[in-house]
Amino acid sequence: MFSHVFVPIKSTELTKITKEYKTLLKERKSQFAILENAQQVNSTELNVHLSNYINANKQASLKFKEVSQVKANDKVFHFRNLNAFLYQSSIFLVLFLASILLCISAKQIEIKEDQRVYKSIAFVFLTIACYYIAWVVYPANDLPYYMYIFVLILTAILTSSLSLIILNAITSKENTIQRYKNSIHSLFSFIYKDVYAKGYINKDKDIEYRKDRVRLTKEVLDNE
Repeated sequence: MFSHVFVPIKSTELTKITKEYKTLLKERKSQFAILENAQQVNSTELNVHLSNYINANKQASLKFKEVSQVKANDKVFHFRNLNAFLYQSSIFLVLFLASILLCISAKQIEIKEDQRVYKSIAFVFLTIACYYIAWVVYPANDLPYYMYIFVLILTAILTSSLSLIILNAITSKENTIQRYKNSIHSLFSFIYKDVYAKGYINKDKDIEYRKDRVRLTKEVLDNE
């Protein structure tokens, strides 16, 4: 994700040529100031100052074209350079990898509700990642307006669906936990009350039964 930090913000060539261009701009500004103040000189000197300014302006214009050409060469897709490309592309790359990991993790989960949650999150991440991929490789500086509307609607639908799935999963788990609690309550009620009320335990086995009951109950509580 931070791969862009290993790439310079400006290429060596662009840094060098930009510095040269700024030097020429200063020279042009200097020549213009001389020309502007050369009102009381003779025509020969004026022509010299004018020629110097024209030459400085020409050199600056040529250097500007070189700067523009270097910038064009440094572009990666529609990004100004490799640094900007890596910075922007790392976002969708992380989401894309996250979606793959979530899909792999979902296959290891046995509970169907949890599987659906993982797969839904993975699908949302994958949709956003694909949108970023399309945005990165699109030849123009930006995607068409209708693409934004489409992605917003799709993301809203996916997010709403994901929220419902998560809520259903939480509700299902709560219901499952409640069923387990009821079953455990019924089991303990049977072990501690019903077996005596219905005469399931012989008197000669009662002491042994009580010991086993306490031991098993303690094991269950210790393993919570």
